[in-house]
Amino acid sequence: MDDETNKWALALHLSQLAHFIPLGGIVIPIVIWQVKKDDLPGIDAHGRNVVNWTLSWIVYCIAAIPLILLFGLGLLILWIIPLLTIVFAIVGGVKAYSGETWKYPLTVDFL
Repeated sequence: MDDETNKWALALHLSQLAHFIPLGGIVIPIVIWQVKKDDLPGIDAHGRNVVNWTLSWIVYCIAAIPLILLFGLGLLILWIIPLLTIVFAIVGGVKAYSGETWKYPLTVDFL
C-alpha cells in the first residue's frame, strides 16, 4: 500500500477512540471508510475490520446485560470491552501504518 493509504488506515483505526464526541467512535470510522474506500482501495479491508469489531462489541455489550443480572459476569465484560477497543485500535493502527491489515481477535465477520 502507498503512504497515503497507510495514513488513512491509521486514522481509521484510531478514530475508534473518539468517544469524547457522542457516538464519535462509531460514526467517524464508518465515515472515513465510506469516503476513502473508492479513492484508496486498500482502506476497504481496514474499514471492514473496524466495523466488524464495532458491531461485535455492540453485540457483546447487549449480551452482557442479562449476564449482569444472572451472574455479575456482565460487569466484567462491560469493563473489558472498552479496554480491548483501545488495544485493538492501537495495534490495528500501528500495523496499518506499516502496510499490514490486521483482523481484530474476537471479531464476528458481519461484513
